[in-house]
Amino acid sequence: MSSLLFLNSLAMLSFVFELFALFLSFYFKNSRIFFITLALLCVRFVYVYASLYQAHLFVSLFLPFVFVLFALLPVSNLVLEKRNLSKIAILVFVLILGLFLSKSTNFNAALSTKLFENFNFVSDIAFVFFLVLFVFFSIWCVLKAQIYLSVAFVLSFVQFLFGLDAYPFFEFASLFFVLYMFYHSYKIMYFDLVTKLPNQKSLKRYLIGLENYQIFILHFNELEVMQEKYALILLKAIAKLLRKNFKNYKIFSIDKDFVFVVNDELELKQIELFFSQVSFKLENEKVILSFALIEFEFKNFI
Repeated sequence: MSSLLFLNSLAMLSFVFELFALFLSFYFKNSRIFFITLALLCVRFVYVYASLYQAHLFVSLFLPFVFVLFALLPVSNLVLEKRNLSKIAILVFVLILGLFLSKSTNFNAALSTKLFENFNFVSDIAFVFFLVLFVFFSIWCVLKAQIYLSVAFVLSFVQFLFGLDAYPFFEFASLFFVLYMFYHSYKIMYFDLVTKLPNQKSLKRYLIGLENYQIFILHFNELEVMQEKYALILLKAIAKLLRKNFKNYKIFSIDKDFVFVVNDELELKQIELFFSQVSFKLENEKVILSFALIEFEFKNFI
């Protein structure tokens, strides 16, 4: 009884998270998540003019296609831009299509065809279509470093994978989007986007209440004078070395410097020894950076 109540409540919970994800994506100016979430909301209109099972069949086939299409289309910096009108047009077209296809006997009969006797998908044909899209989409997500989208893609299809066609439409992609956006905003607030190391805000928070420590800045002279694009390449390379070789050190990134919080002079000697032996490659040329470890006080970061 409790499990039935839970499954029935998932539709309302999904709806709430879809509205929340829509608001957050608009606030954070993430147009990709905004329009995917809008699609999750809009497919609910199919359930207004079709029976539950008919709507499930239509949504299970077209939702994966719209999801992938909106993920692959060029992303705009703002949600309210003219080029996003094409996405609105796609949604309107799909909803109009749903008005006719969801009531079509031939369409529903075709989607109800069983291909896998031992599985209970809402639609076996829709599952095959989903699987093909998932393979293609996952490769794209890996190449573009957008793995979170492939996870959300699967979560949007959970109900249809488990054959829960007796319950109103629900999905978990919107919940995942909400969590992702909160996590992403936290990363932006407390981590440097270039080096992926904790930033100045993280340093201030870490130092509060800390005793018996010293702060040293690792400064590379050449980074201040070289072209910005080359400086960014070297910053990423240095940060990668620091993360790999000094995992137990408290390291922070501020502008083009790296900050170490230490309580042992031996740690500084290890850092100096390491970078005195390191060189970098920049456009097939060997680059040796001169560096200095400069002691700072906590008040300089307040």
